[in-house]
Amino acid sequence: MDTTVSAQVAPRRGRKTLKGYGFDLQAKQIIRNELIRSGVSHEELVKRLARMGVIENVPNLRNKLTRGRFSAPFLLQVMAALGAKSIDLDEALTDLATAN
Repeated sequence: MDTTVSAQVAPRRGRKTLKGYGFDLQAKQIIRNELIRSGVSHEELVKRLARMGVIENVPNLRNKLTRGRFSAPFLLQVMAALGAKSIDLDEALTDLATAN
């Protein structure tokens, strides 16, 4: 009797495999770096978004940012709330939280 286990892991039920996974990470990093640069907390970002008419709460915001899966309009709303004037895609490959 063969007891070896296959090394191939099937995707979790209900989940689609993402071909552009790196872009999720890059989108997450863009916002994370801008939060660090501007010194704005998640709580303050929720307040700034609310002033723009975007209703979020802190736990939902953290989940969105942790996953890195959000819409382009949401990315632009966050960047506007943080006062960003541009998005540097190359810099998004660097984690400002760990860069010294």
